[in-house]
Amino acid sequence: MQQVLGVAIGIALVCLLLSIIASHVQEVGAAFTARRAASLEVAIHGMLQDPDLLAKFYGHPLIQNISFSPLKLPVFGRKAQKTPRPTYISSKLFSRVLATIIQEARDVTVAATQPAPPAPQPEIAVAVAAEVAAVVVAKVPDTDAGKAAAVAKEHLPPAPTFAQLIAALPDGNPLKQRLRTLVLGIEHDAAACNLAVEEWYDGTMDRVNGLYKRDTQWILLGLGLVLAIVCNANLFSVTSTLWRSQAARDEVASVAQMYACPPEKACTPDDIASYTAARQSVENDLKSLPIGYQLSNAKPYWDFVLHGNPKDQKMDVGAHLSWLAGDWSYKLFGWFLTAIAVSLGAPFWFDMLNKVINLRLNGAQPAKADKQKTH
Repeated sequence: MQQVLGVAIGIALVCLLLSIIASHVQEVGAAFTARRAASLEVAIHGMLQDPDLLAKFYGHPLIQNISFSPLKLPVFGRKAQKTPRPTYISSKLFSRVLATIIQEARDVTVAATQPAPPAPQPEIAVAVAAEVAAVVVAKVPDTDAGKAAAVAKEHLPPAPTFAQLIAALPDGNPLKQRLRTLVLGIEHDAAACNLAVEEWYDGTMDRVNGLYKRDTQWILLGLGLVLAIVCNANLFSVTSTLWRSQAARDEVASVAQMYACPPEKACTPDDIASYTAARQSVENDLKSLPIGYQLSNAKPYWDFVLHGNPKDQKMDVGAHLSWLAGDWSYKLFGWFLTAIAVSLGAPFWFDMLNKVINLRLNGAQPAKADKQKTH
């Protein structure tokens, strides 16, 4: 049992280290290409189905306030991002901004359909002002500001309902049909309409997050394959070495315990020497695993690749592995298995490492004693 747990700890540690490297590279690439912001913009465009509304949505001050691009300057020949996009928009903010831009479109439509007002006449304006002043003085005492506010509020025109806002959209607009379906039966309840729009947005974001995670796994799979080849990380070879060598299992287990159970106190400048020594110790312990190449022995391999080896002799490329013409399928399959493991992500392997270490430290549960037979 301890042998199996030692092998599992070694595999989890190797996959965790490679997954951390791949995850960091993936995050840097996602920030460089603004992949999260692009995915969000594509999703919102699919919801609105109108380029003009999309431009107004992203041009809204509340959206611009949360838009930030870390690449405001040209980097490696890449043009600076002129119109930064946010990587996250809450459902409440989406609902408010959407209602605002629809209301603005309604105001424009109403203003275009109504005839132009006549030119103002000073006599009429003075008469109207006098009449309004008389009404205010008669109904609102000077000492009661609250009644003045109440009267002013009563004389304000009512806010347009959600149904009126939707009606302002052009006929045949996909957004108009979707919103009508969402608020069917609750058109006159503003809170319920906003909640329906928020739930629609949350459901869309759930699907977008699922697609983003799937694409991220494919990217991690490619990065894992590159790391497996560059680092010569073959899970078959690692498993074989750990299974045969008790010393390798013990060394990897000690390293894994240090990695999975970090010290509680923070690092201080006085601890740099001790941490450097610990890092060198970890590097020396990991040398027992068949990972990496030795450049001094690489020439025979490249001679075999370029010119072939008619005698089919073994060629030492690493400290623990030998290359044969028939070993290519073994190596490639091992690298691909490593890539699949890396695509699972660093959080998966970190949890797995902690579980296996706890199981190894606690040991197997003792067998329960047989119950005494009653006569």
